[in-house]
Amino acid sequence: MPAELANFNVQNVLLRDRKGARLEILSHCIAIWWPSRPRNEFDDLADAARRWIRTIASAYYLETDIPLEPDLVGWVEALDVQAEEAVVGFADPRFLKVKTPPAEADENRRMREAIKLAVRLRRRGGDLERATHEALAAANDGTPQSFLSAYRAPECVRRIYEPAWAQRARGWTTMGADLALQLGAEYLLLEQAAQAIRHGDIPARRSARHVVNRARRRRDELPGFTTRLVVHAATERHA
Repeated sequence: MPAELANFNVQNVLLRDRKGARLEILSHCIAIWWPSRPRNEFDDLADAARRWIRTIASAYYLETDIPLEPDLVGWVEALDVQAEEAVVGFADPRFLKVKTPPAEADENRRMREAIKLAVRLRRRGGDLERATHEALAAANDGTPQSFLSAYRAPECVRRIYEPAWAQRARGWTTMGADLALQLGAEYLLLEQAAQAIRHGDIPARRSARHVVNRARRRRDELPGFTTRLVVHAATERHA
């Protein structure tokens, strides 16, 4: 997590997945750990750790509008260990200068709310969880690819209503009615920019008359449209 945006103290949170995962967040570091498992489950746990961390960051973005971008930087396997509660050790020179907040601090409360949402999203999985990932990617990407991620988020939600590509127009209509959203000029510009980017049609000059450059001039608005849609879908309807 970016150190300048993250300073938490949320420890020993049971994530209630089938394998008994626990979460530790201390300052700007985050870890997922499981009780001892056979070696042949290593790949499954590593993939699950990535998904959990990404979904927690996505849920935090939906809750706070702060787009943290976590990376998996290490993996430790300890066999034949019995532990019901533990603290993962983090070493970072930042700890010498920045004091972690008390457990009851407001930033920890908001992170705990995000974790609760992440648990619901992981249980639901599929298109809804991916929609939150795409919304976070759009917020963290300063390139034209951000518009493709910003469009993919509502497109993932659309598939909840109508998975068939041939019937996507009906899915958009149903989704808009159910979420009380009017897909107007913002959505149309986002769709056109995403389609151009999908086809590799990105202008070489920012001064060129092009739909991607029009989207660039409204960069602050378009991801916001995506986020509002995903927040509504995730928290009010489907998670």
